[in-house]
Amino acid sequence: MGGRLQLGGIVADFLFSPPDWNPSMVWRVQGEYFHLATSEKQVHDLLQRIKLEDKGFEVVDILAHDVLTNRDAALTAALAGQQIKATAIQI
Repeated sequence: MGGRLQLGGIVADFLFSPPDWNPSMVWRVQGEYFHLATSEKQVHDLLQRIKLEDKGFEVVDILAHDVLTNRDAALTAALAGQQIKATAIQI
């Protein structure tokens, strides 16, 4: 959706689009500084999520902390489409 070349364009962290997957899956790694620090950043990410879902993508958010502390469990859950829980967000 324009990426860095377009104002408001989206750059996904990871895109999985094998031929037998429908819909394609986008992973967004959510770190405390760039995504969770302020309500403005969280609203921006929510709007981005809505745009991606409107384009037909399955969007999975992963906490960066979970990847750093328990990578295998975090990535296995993400492949299953499991989202981070709002209660897991510590600001």
